[in-house]
This record gives sequence, structure tokens and C-alpha cells, in this order.
Amino acid sequence: MHKSIGIVIQNCAPVKQKIMLFDKQTGTCWATTIKRKLSPGSLICYEKKVGSSITFLSSIELLDIPFFWAQEDILFLHHILELCSLFVPIGQPQPELFMLLEFLYMNETKHSLSKKIFLCKFFIILGFYPEVDSKQLSFVFALAKLSIDSACKQVIDLNKQIQLEQWLEGCTQYYVAHKQMKTMHFLKVSKST
Repeated sequence: MHKSIGIVIQNCAPVKQKIMLFDKQTGTCWATTIKRKLSPGSLICYEKKVGSSITFLSSIELLDIPFFWAQEDILFLHHILELCSLFVPIGQPQPELFMLLEFLYMNETKHSLSKKIFLCKFFIILGFYPEVDSKQLSFVFALAKLSIDSACKQVIDLNKQIQLEQWLEGCTQYYVAHKQMKTMHFLKVSKST
């Protein structure tokens, strides 16, 4: 049987074996595991059997856990996972977004600007474009065209950073209950770092 790769987005309490999974090939889905609790953020390899409303996982192997993010900035990690659970459409492949998330397992950065650039690319891949002036939009698109590695190495002046923060805050306005997002304060906290 063919092995798949995915990221655990969330556990569904009280059912410990039910998870939201971001599968590299098929996008997000609800899945169940056999007697194995998986932590959110876990990068796993597995065999899957797709049912009518849920995917069944077996032969699960843990490939990686984002230990750096869990230790250094768990709020950022939870923010990304929360955004995935809210905005990534179920059952629609998102290979470019999955590759972006894999960046978290290979790179460690404490700079708030790199985190904001990551979020910028995240929203652009999903097609979020808040209403902003054309100068702000051209800057954001230019940034998003770069690879995540290159984008994170950019030197960006303070005015552009403020534009980026405003653009990111505008992206979350698409979600009806954006004020109830558990990690929404991430952008405000990161402004001071």
C-alpha cells in the first residue's frame, strides 16, 4: 500500500483518535487513527483508506515534530495550525501551501518579520487579498513571489513592515468570527519583538 505524508492540524476532543489532517496529496480531511494520539504539528507518514466522511490511518510513523517552535514560540505554531483549520479547504489539494508548512520543520527563526512574511505567503497561496491601496498590494505580491528562504532574508524598512502588518490583519477579516480566533493577538504581540 502507498504511504502518504501529512501534518496533524488538530486533535478533536474528546475523541483522542480523531484528527484534522493536512495531507500532502489531498489537502485537509478528518481522519481517525488506531489507538494512537498524535500531537498537533506532527509530520507523519501513514497508509490511508478513504471512507465516505472520514479517512482511516494505519501504519503511522512520526517523521518530525516542530520542537523548535514548541519551545521558542508555541504561539506562532498554534497560530499557523489554527489558520490551517479555519482557512484551508477540506478535500482540496494545496501542494504549494504544504511545501510552505514544511519550511517550519527545516528552519528556525526568532525574527517576527520572518513570521509575518511566512503568514503573507500563507494567505496569498490561499487567495486572500484584503482591500488595500495598490502600492501596498504591489509590495506584498513582490514579497510573495520570492521563495520563503529568500523572502525571509529581505531587509524591509519600517513603513513596509507596517504595511505588511496591516495587510495581514486585513486577511483575517475574511473569517466571520476573526475576533474569536484564539491566536489573533499574535500579530499585536509580535509587533514588539
